[in-house]
Amino acid sequence: MATPPSSKPSSPPEPRSTRGRAGWTPLHRAAFNLNRTVVPVLVAFGADLEARNTDGSTPLHLGAEQFHLRGDPEIVESLLGAGADPSARDATGDTPLHRAAEHNQNPAVVRLLVAAGADPDARNGNRQTPLHFAALLEHDSPGVVEALLAAGADAGARDAAGATPADYAGDARILALLTAASRNRGSLPRPHAPSVGS
Repeated sequence: MATPPSSKPSSPPEPRSTRGRAGWTPLHRAAFNLNRTVVPVLVAFGADLEARNTDGSTPLHLGAEQFHLRGDPEIVESLLGAGADPSARDATGDTPLHRAAEHNQNPAVVRLLVAAGADPDARNGNRQTPLHFAALLEHDSPGVVEALLAAGADAGARDAAGATPADYAGDARILALLTAASRNRGSLPRPHAPSVGS
């Protein structure tokens, strides 16, 4: 006699055991694609918040960097609320705050990460802080730089080559903000050098 099929719905495959190319889990991909529907489902089914892909990125790294132009902090908020580590480091030493400062223009993402415990003066392998990255890009608005400064980021921090965030500045408004912040802290940056990479 055949056993009747179970009426209990089957659960999806264990998300933390499924890896794609470059070591991406479904949660990495959902965070990268800003999928507000899938991220909470994967988290609810036990997806590993601290899973690393081949470059050492966690899903929070990918979610934090994917807020181009207007930005949307919902994915970052969801991951942080589930317990993702805001201080996790990738293979180069970047934290999610470095990624947010480098790639997005939404200061709300910076504020969320800092409120969750991210260090605004964290150094990567090149001794760059998130403020170095934020100063580098010519954003439509200096809001990310302002949010980092409001969180206590050191405008006089020097990277491995001795450059301050002001040396990276690609925008006159950002340079003015950084210069004023350095004066207020009593550590004037050296005269503005050509932008890094130019």
